[in-house]
Amino acid sequence: MKRLLLPVLILSLTGCAIPAFFFGPTADSEMSEDLSLVVYPKEAALGDDLDIIALKRGNKLTLINRTPREYHDLQIWLNQQYVGKVDHIPIGTETVIYLNACINEFGEPFPVGGLLNAEKSYPVVLVELFTSETPEGANQLSLAAGKRHRMTVRMDEDSSREASGRSTEGDIAR
Repeated sequence: MKRLLLPVLILSLTGCAIPAFFFGPTADSEMSEDLSLVVYPKEAALGDDLDIIALKRGNKLTLINRTPREYHDLQIWLNQQYVGKVDHIPIGTETVIYLNACINEFGEPFPVGGLLNAEKSYPVVLVELFTSETPEGANQLSLAAGKRHRMTVRMDEDSSREASGRSTEGDIAR
């Protein structure tokens, strides 16, 4: 009983700060409205697949850019339903995107689930980058305007256990 009392006490004292702490920043209402108006570019041709690994870790999507290029001002599409904005993906680095900053057509954030959120977490199975226009000063190494570019999606070990129904405790007990 004492274990349950402490989290309830912390939540009541801190108000709404806890969800932002646990789940990361969310898109503000103005940005949510803007993103909810963006339509998935299903008519856009597929461009080359990118050597970028998308790794879901809890409430974050980590993009590991293994290409010799950097990318600017893009839309990132998750499962063809949720869109987010990416300002910059540098060469050879990891870029972290909070999943709840990606919004669907109804203005709802990507469901991440978690300790204080009863909603089930969705898997990320498809990640695409899209740009509607070629930026100024772009060269042939930039993304082709109006094309969708797919990435390799991987799940971290904890997510793959969760998705397959295996638990860490079950593995240890055997």
